[in-house]
Amino acid sequence: MGPARRPFRETIYKQILRDILEGNINEGEKLLEMELARQFNVSRTPIREALLQLEKDGYIILKKNVGAVVKKTSAKQIQEVIEIIGQLESLAVEIVARRRVSREEVVYLENLQFHMEDNAKAKDYNGYVRNNILFHSFFVEKSDNKTLIDIVSGLRKKIYRLISEGSTLPLHIDEYVVTHRKIMDAVFNNDPQAARREMELHLKDFKTFFLDTMLKRGIRYLDGEPSYINRTLDPFVDF
Repeated sequence: MGPARRPFRETIYKQILRDILEGNINEGEKLLEMELARQFNVSRTPIREALLQLEKDGYIILKKNVGAVVKKTSAKQIQEVIEIIGQLESLAVEIVARRRVSREEVVYLENLQFHMEDNAKAKDYNGYVRNNILFHSFFVEKSDNKTLIDIVSGLRKKIYRLISEGSTLPLHIDEYVVTHRKIMDAVFNNDPQAARREMELHLKDFKTFFLDTMLKRGIRYLDGEPSYINRTLDPFVDF
């Protein structure tokens, strides 16, 4: 592949991936090479290369005589991804708790916790989500384990779009704030076993609440095929 074409492929790949993750392109939607070529003002070659990479990374399926189709995600797949992330984040927080966190790190986490408590009181779910991502990312990044970091990052992308379809915050945000405090206290006390235990419990609860909330919202996943019902009666907040 020539060097001139690689930037096109990478730019196209990143934009299509962003649109998939943010829900601008829906599950089951077809991606047509000709339309994408016109959209990006390029030939079909870099489009085809970007689609091949998206298929390799598990975001689309290339079907004969159909073209590229955005993959649908089943409840079982979501559950599996959350469980794996839970184990890896629990390992990450255990690693961080084994060493003494710096004063700057303590201040950083305390500030995040303060803002999340404010978010909970104000029912500011968008703000909470941003701070929650920073909270969980802190332990993964501070594990200083590149393999762990890369795996968690890849897995998060697989369910990023679905988080907004199964918001657990209106019912459980106060519980999350409390468990975050328990995780922090264990880390500050250099207690790796307690830190891991609290993170495991936290993410186990999230998995249960998340799948239950998706069901209550009227999202059914049968053999990987979602159908949306009663969206006008949805009592939950999208974010």
